Amino acid sequence: MRCIPEALDACPHLQHQAHVYTSPDYKPWGVKGIVVSPSRPPTLHDVPLTDCHTLEYTLARALIVHVSDLRPEMVQNDR
Repeated sequence: MRCIPEALDACPHLQHQAHVYTSPDYKPWGVKGIVVSPSRPPTLHDVPLTDCHTLEYTLARALIVHVSDLRPEMVQNDR
């Protein structure tokens, strides 16, 4: 929550309309990454953490998480 004012200052899109949600629970689901294969060109895919074989051939770029019980928070924008 303490980073919100800095984010609002840094991003013009957030200055027009920003919504903040918190979640008491999240679980890692997988990664978004470039999957390489000898038979195909590299492609961007969402790969679940349970797919160990594909993960071996994936250059992960971002972690994908599943969040639950989202709760809206009030943000005071004093600008």
